[in-house]
Amino acid sequence: MSREVLVILPHSRGRAEASRLVANAIEQGKSSLGHGIVNADVQWPSEDHGTVSVRALGQTVFTEIDVEDTQVRVLVRLPWLLSGFAGQIAQRIEQAGAGLQIAHDPKSGANAKA
Repeated sequence: MSREVLVILPHSRGRAEASRLVANAIEQGKSSLGHGIVNADVQWPSEDHGTVSVRALGQTVFTEIDVEDTQVRVLVRLPWLLSGFAGQIAQRIEQAGAGLQIAHDPKSGANAKA
């Protein structure tokens, strides 16, 4: 049975800026994958909705990304074989979101904690 992991990344960047930051981060991550070993397909059917599927070693992980006005919702669907890594995957997404600095606080000029 598959397992879903939902990570919410709050932000105050605005939908368009948050979308741009997330899309850039995904493309950078995709380019760092081992070509031939890991295949990644990234689609942005709309400006604020993206899908990512990553296939490696016969397993496929599906991800949906929805950029909203004040948060980014990342829903990861893990196959049964990888479901034991759900906590680690959620933590990694949270760390990546913090690294994107999408939780910028425009009032103080500092980054708020995501």
